[in-house]
Amino acid sequence: MSPTLVCIFQMKVQYIEEVASDNTWKVFYTPQGSDDLHMVTAHIVIRAAGTLGSNEILLRSKEKGLVVSERLGEGYSSNGDQLGIVVLRCRVS
Repeated sequence: MSPTLVCIFQMKVQYIEEVASDNTWKVFYTPQGSDDLHMVTAHIVIRAAGTLGSNEILLRSKEKGLVVSERLGEGYSSNGDQLGIVVLRCRVS
């Protein structure tokens, strides 16, 4: 069987499950604007949901039984070393 790449857009991953018996992953998701739960199965899953999104997916998956580190969600920060805020005030005459 040839490898297949599937990209699904405009959806929210609810959680992932490992299927140890056949070395695959199940990804459960809801399409944007819907509460219907869908599922895809894959041998390789790439999580690229950013700093907060990846933690959120893994924490929900942990609630469903996925084995993850007890330190999940600890010790991370923004993508930069510093965070700054700029406020501009203008007068309208």
